[in-house]
Amino acid sequence: MKNIQKFQQTLTALLLICLLSMGSTAFAATSSDEGTQYIRADCNTRVKEKYVNNASSLRAATDKLIQKRLKTLLSYDSSVSKSNTLTDNHRTKLSANIDIDTSALSGILNTTSAESDVTKLAHSYCAVMFDYRIYTLVRYQVIYVAKIDAYASPDKSEQAASNQNVYSQIQKLLTKTGQSKKGNAPAIHARLIELRDGKLAQMDSAATTLSAEILATDAQSLDAKPEYFKTEVPKKITELKAMRSDISNQIKLISKSSKKLQAHASRYIGRKAIPSTTVHVGDMFRGPASTYGWDPVTHYKDPGDNNKPALSSASNDNPGIAIYNSGTLGGYWQVKAPNGTEAVVQQTDLGPSANRSIDVNSVAARTIFHYPQGNSFPTDEGEWSMEYLGKDKPAAN
Repeated sequence: MKNIQKFQQTLTALLLICLLSMGSTAFAATSSDEGTQYIRADCNTRVKEKYVNNASSLRAATDKLIQKRLKTLLSYDSSVSKSNTLTDNHRTKLSANIDIDTSALSGILNTTSAESDVTKLAHSYCAVMFDYRIYTLVRYQVIYVAKIDAYASPDKSEQAASNQNVYSQIQKLLTKTGQSKKGNAPAIHARLIELRDGKLAQMDSAATTLSAEILATDAQSLDAKPEYFKTEVPKKITELKAMRSDISNQIKLISKSSKKLQAHASRYIGRKAIPSTTVHVGDMFRGPASTYGWDPVTHYKDPGDNNKPALSSASNDNPGIAIYNSGTLGGYWQVKAPNGTEAVVQQTDLGPSANRSIDVNSVAARTIFHYPQGNSFPTDEGEWSMEYLGKDKPAAN
């Protein structure tokens, strides 16, 4: 189903390009009626001179000029309604602009159909030519605004987001990383927020400004900047495309980091660490636990333990845990007890024996996880979870 929808979207986009290409052909064929044959200042004079005492020919020429524009506007309106890149707001604005021109040209057509005065017909002819720039104004507005919305969607409409995926991808990743406070999830979450509020916001602002500028361009402002659509706008759209590409690449890298963390978690969760296992930052384990070591306060002593941690710099007088992996010895783990207590604890020893996932020394059991006496520890009862945080002690929140 997704492939079919993707094909339909691609087909619609191709139809938009084809229809607009028809406008491009029309532009090439009729460029002479867009200002190269006449200039605004002497249009009326030259038209009257050409059609002096020949109102019927001038009326026919005006009719042809208008009909060609109305036909082109109809094709543009169809392209706008079918476009899958335009935002809802821009689709509405472009359609409204097309409707205004269509209505005005139809009105002129009705007026000139019964007109026999050459002066008035010349005025209408020149008004159509210079005030309704279908090929050099409306056409570019449709093309360029659609392109801008393909790279950025200022109003973040559902239609635009579904086409571009930039916003939806970021939102999905934010939801995913926001649900976990472990491992590198908080760092990924912060990076996504920075990307959303930084580069994505910058792209939005640039796109919003450019689209508004293009849609506000009229025949008079185009006369003042005749190269606007040929050089200035394409340059700005290229910059938007580069910004979009940069953001997409960053999203891919962030997504890869998030998936890698999830893959490690699913790979090790529910298993016991073993000496041959290479444990990565973000790897998690779950399972039952036991306690070990001597507690100088409660005087609990584990009869099977010599009270000498494998980590030479450590002492069982301080909180510590044992994981059955020498590669993580001295590192730090996010540990959660069955009673809900959660804390970062250093691995100071190797263990446990039997089919358990973690050993908690007596001091950690009492001072951190609220099991006041070693002999009250819930050995083999409930589930403990552990996530490896690396050799460096995490900064305190």
